[in-house]
Amino acid sequence: MGWRDLCDAVTQAGDMPVGLVLLIPRMSLSYAVAAVAMMARAIARVIGTSSSHEVKANLRILIVTDYMPPQTHGIAIRFRQYINFMRRDGHEVHVFCTDSVKQTETSFDHPNLPSITNPYNSRNKMAYTAGVKLAWYLSAKQWDLVHVVCPSNICFAVLPVAAWRRIPIYVSHHVEMEYYIYEYVKMKLFADFGTLMYWLNTKLPCFKLAHCNAAPTLKFLNSHLPPSLTGFVRKRIPSGVAAERFKVDSPEQLLEERRQLLLKCGIAADADVCVLVMVQRLAPEKGTIKALEALAQIPPSAAGQKTLHGRPVHILIAGDGPSRKTLTAYAEAHKVDATFIGNVPNETLPPLYRAADVFVTCSTSETFGLTVLEALACGTPAVLPHCGVFDELWSECVTVMPNARC
Repeated sequence: MGWRDLCDAVTQAGDMPVGLVLLIPRMSLSYAVAAVAMMARAIARVIGTSSSHEVKANLRILIVTDYMPPQTHGIAIRFRQYINFMRRDGHEVHVFCTDSVKQTETSFDHPNLPSITNPYNSRNKMAYTAGVKLAWYLSAKQWDLVHVVCPSNICFAVLPVAAWRRIPIYVSHHVEMEYYIYEYVKMKLFADFGTLMYWLNTKLPCFKLAHCNAAPTLKFLNSHLPPSLTGFVRKRIPSGVAAERFKVDSPEQLLEERRQLLLKCGIAADADVCVLVMVQRLAPEKGTIKALEALAQIPPSAAGQKTLHGRPVHILIAGDGPSRKTLTAYAEAHKVDATFIGNVPNETLPPLYRAADVFVTCSTSETFGLTVLEALACGTPAVLPHCGVFDELWSECVTVMPNARC
């Protein structure tokens, strides 16, 4: 381990050292607030003061998450929809998070968890302690359920308090953090330390204190929390989509969406081109390069274009991330017709799916793969790799291509 490696690792950590410095005092303050709140509740019960602990017709639910819009990834979109549906059903859902969209923020949304910028995804923030407000709400108010969304750095601060108060605890797991730690932290010593801290801060409280640990697939859940860990309920809770957002029956609208897609690709609106669409973060673990490598192997036609069955092939990639420059350079060097449009609002994705000939993903690091479901909901065929998660979800409704390379 050289000094250059050490300096690179510190630079890569971003705000993380600041978070570590503030962690102990802020965590101590949070626990002090929690203790005061629980003493206040105890005194109120002793003197017979009325409280809100009585059973109600609806549920009062506390959700703690780092993932909400304006973030655009699948976890954030999924939880925005979950929360909307639960509130429409009359439940009182309080959400503590690191960010929110002001136009849709309610008095039940609390986007003020103490947080730092995620050093490996600068568009996201991650909480490093519970903070005073969450500590008070968790300890002073009555809850029918506490739901913590993982990965999270504050399970150690939230779950013990909820367990002490005998509140049912539900934890949903969405990312295989060990994979990402070793993918992005190049110094093994730091990666080992990060893995140990994640096990102590997150996994240990989850399997010791949570009543239910769930994930979109059992394949991921059992690899994340091995079956040898017992004492809690395991559940597979797959995601869904609102079909009305994706399915369109108007031929005129479909033609216009196709025309707009071709224009985004810089292609004449009436051209007969096979357009592939990928929607993902542009990062090494997503495997985007595999799709470009496969396209690069297609021999060019006499006109110099890469064609399949006589149709030119073009790929449009929606998303951004640290690999964008590398992917763009590869496409240019290998004469792959590709268009990179960056991050796009979630509500603009259905027209892209519907207008494409094929949706493609090469990622084997997914815990569900929401974009696959969205594309299929639009009626667009999807090409995806074999991996444990996709095999669990789609093994009964796929066409196997044994010679496929992506």
